[in-house]
Amino acid sequence: MSEMIRYRRANVPIVKNGVHPLVRWIWREINNQKCSQHDVSARSGVSASAMRKWRLNNRNPRIIELEAVINALGARLVVRVEDSDA
Repeated sequence: MSEMIRYRRANVPIVKNGVHPLVRWIWREINNQKCSQHDVSARSGVSASAMRKWRLNNRNPRIIELEAVINALGARLVVRVEDSDA
């Protein structure tokens, strides 16, 4: 089993850069859990480089990648259909 990398607080992407809200949530959660990007990458199977590009808004994440990272953080991505009669 691989050794955990030492935690270093990461900057949460800012809204005005156009970063998706789920990507901002991911980085807040990484900081809250005090885990490293490398550890989340290893658990999710999504490269740390890809995650970094999301944060910098150089690349948009695919749904399957978002789901894998969110699952690795102990959460679940859910789609809810709104009732149009409400």
